[in-house]
Amino acid sequence: MAKNNRNKMPHPRRVPDSLHEPSGTPLAAVPQKDRRLIFGGGVALMLAFIWSYAPTLQGLFETWSSEADYSHGFFVIPLAVFFLWLRRDRMPFDHPMAPSYAAVGLLAFALLLRLTGVLLYIAPLDALTIPIWLAGSVWLLCGLRWMFWSLPAIAFLFFMAPLPYSIESQLSYPLQSVATSASAWMLQVVGQPAVTTGNIIVLGENVLNVEEACSGLRMFLGISALAAAYCVIMRRPWWEKGIVVLSVLPVAVLANSLRIAGTGLCYQYFGAESSRKLIHDMAGFFVIFVAAAMMGALVWYLKKIFVEVESADVSTMLHSSK
Repeated sequence: MAKNNRNKMPHPRRVPDSLHEPSGTPLAAVPQKDRRLIFGGGVALMLAFIWSYAPTLQGLFETWSSEADYSHGFFVIPLAVFFLWLRRDRMPFDHPMAPSYAAVGLLAFALLLRLTGVLLYIAPLDALTIPIWLAGSVWLLCGLRWMFWSLPAIAFLFFMAPLPYSIESQLSYPLQSVATSASAWMLQVVGQPAVTTGNIIVLGENVLNVEEACSGLRMFLGISALAAAYCVIMRRPWWEKGIVVLSVLPVAVLANSLRIAGTGLCYQYFGAESSRKLIHDMAGFFVIFVAAAMMGALVWYLKKIFVEVESADVSTMLHSSK
C-alpha cells in the first residue's frame, strides 16, 4: 500500500525556466500595455530627436569633413553601435523593460544645457547634450538598469563633439611646444642640425613651422577615443584600463613628434618645393596608424606581463583527488 501511495503522490511543480533564465528578448516579460507605451514613446522620441538635433548633426558632419582634428567623428557612431552588440551578453534580462518617469529630470537637464549653450554662445555644448539626451531616453523607455547597460556606448558618443574653443586652445598650445622640442631632439639624435626658435625648427636650409594644426590635438583626441574603446571592449582589470588611459598623452605626443621629425627628414632629402605638400599630407595620414600601433603594442604588452589565472577551490580539489 505504501508503494501505491508513493506512486500517487503529486510530483513537485517545476518552476518555469523563464523566471530564472533569459527569455531571449527583453520585451517578453513586459505587459502589453507597457509594450505599446515603449514602442509609441520610442517613435515619438526618435522623431523629436531628429527634429531638434538635425541642425546639430549637420554641423557635426561639416566639422568632421573640414577639420582634420575631428575627422575621427565619422567612426564614433558605428563604434558605439558595435559596443552595444559586444555587450549583448550583459543585458539585464532579470529586469524587464519598463517606463521610468524619473528620467524626465535628465531630459530636462539636457534641454537646460542646450539653452545655456545658446545664451552663452557655446556652440559645442549643443552637441555634447546628445549623449545625455539619449541616456535619458533609454532610462525613460526601458528603466534604469537598461540605461546603465547601454551607458558605455552612449558615453562614447561624447567623442564626436568638438571641444569648446577655450579648452581646445589651452590643449593645443602646450602640445605644440612639446611637439616642437621633442621632434627637434629626435632630429638631433639622428645627426641633423635642428635648432628651435619658439615653435619653429630650423633644419639646415629648411624651416619647419609647427603650427597649431600640427600640435597633436588630432592624435590626442583620436587616441583618447581608441583608449575608451579598449576600456569598453576588453574585459580586463580596472587598473590595467587605467594604465591605458594614462598612456594617451605620451602616445599622442610621441606619435606627433615622429611625424614632424619624419617630415623634416623628408624635406632634407626630398626637398623639392612641389613635393612638400604631398610629404606633409602623407606624414599626417600614416601617423594615425603609427599611434594606433603604439597603443596596440601597449595593450599586448600588458596582457603578456599581467596574465589572468582562474581561481580554484583547494578543498574541492583535495576532496576530488581522494
